[in-house]
Amino acid sequence: MRDEPKDGPSLPEPPSTTWQLLTRSPFGPYIWTKLARTSGVWIQNVTSAVVAYTITGSTLVVGLVSTLQFLAPLLLTLWAGGLADRHGKVRILLIGQLISGSGALTLAVWIGAVGVEGLPGVAPVLVIALITGLGFAITAPAMQAIVPSLVAARDIDQAVALSSLVINISRVVGPAVGAIALAVGGPALAYATNVLGHIAFIIYLFRARSMAPDRARSSERTSILGTLRIVSSRRELVFAIAMVGVFGFSADPTITLAPALSDRLGMGEDGVALLVTAFGAGSLLSAFIYRRLREWVDRERVVHLSLVLQSISLAGIAVAPTPAAAYALFVAGGAAFFVGVSSITAFVHGRVDDAVRGRVMAVWSMAFLGVRPLGALVNGFVGDFAGVDAAFVLAGCTPLVMAVLGVRERRRSGGWSSLT
Repeated sequence: MRDEPKDGPSLPEPPSTTWQLLTRSPFGPYIWTKLARTSGVWIQNVTSAVVAYTITGSTLVVGLVSTLQFLAPLLLTLWAGGLADRHGKVRILLIGQLISGSGALTLAVWIGAVGVEGLPGVAPVLVIALITGLGFAITAPAMQAIVPSLVAARDIDQAVALSSLVINISRVVGPAVGAIALAVGGPALAYATNVLGHIAFIIYLFRARSMAPDRARSSERTSILGTLRIVSSRRELVFAIAMVGVFGFSADPTITLAPALSDRLGMGEDGVALLVTAFGAGSLLSAFIYRRLREWVDRERVVHLSLVLQSISLAGIAVAPTPAAAYALFVAGGAAFFVGVSSITAFVHGRVDDAVRGRVMAVWSMAFLGVRPLGALVNGFVGDFAGVDAAFVLAGCTPLVMAVLGVRERRRSGGWSSLT
């Protein structure tokens, strides 16, 4: 029998703590500069809405600004995933940031020089919204796909959770900073603040090329159909991405139906912002228990429980008798949303090769973002014709159905995570 080394067999290195991930390069600087950049996006959203309404007095035009900003991501995200695989994620992120940042810079300088009243109508705001959306479309898959290359394999779960958390925090920080900038210096200062967030992220990306060398992983030219075939050939990826779509769909009522719910509960306009903030707060709170939860419960059960909790929170909101109850249910929904999406996203990363990661995450982005306009339309329609409570109940049915399908798959074939 061969003797063991004196020190015994080497043990696997434990996962990094949250603090270690947030303070070590290259992932730590990525998180902080991504927060600056993503908060800047919300600053621009708030500012563009204010400017568009100031110029036209039309809520329809304000909605058109958002529509144009999301148009390019809906049309180009699948194509952009192939770009990230073929040309390198850092390079594609740089190009996208330069495009979207240039739009905000243009408006900051223009409005700073002539004021809002000096603009030739609302056309510049609409054009910049379209340009900004183009930048977002190019960066969306690469932003998701780059995370595993910044951390060790043992830390991917926690890194994905932290990256997702940034989006929820920015939904609170961005509008608040935007409101302060508008009050202090008007739209020019607000747009300039957004530019600073883009600059911080661009500086990080230039440094990231040496901290975490990024190169093209695929020379294959892929069409949009080719990208869809990569995912559709893997049943476990189809199931996981369908779940991501369900979470995206069931998160929409917290925005679309919040004004009507606030009105029903007599909370006024401030109640809308507080409800949306409560959802983000739930995501933030769940981040502190996410790692332990994943250690105690296997991934599929975590996702199924998150879907059920999401369903309960939406249905509960429909019968919430007081603002306090509504806040609590929004917090629960935010926690379920964060844990479920983070778990599924980490699973997808663990099942794909880096050569196709950009394209797979492009489909992920389409599933997550593409259902939002549909969700808003359905929720708005049901809310108008059947009432806000009925709309919340209907929205709560979707994650419950998905949870039932997941449990049935687990009993029938060992679970969706075992599918090949």
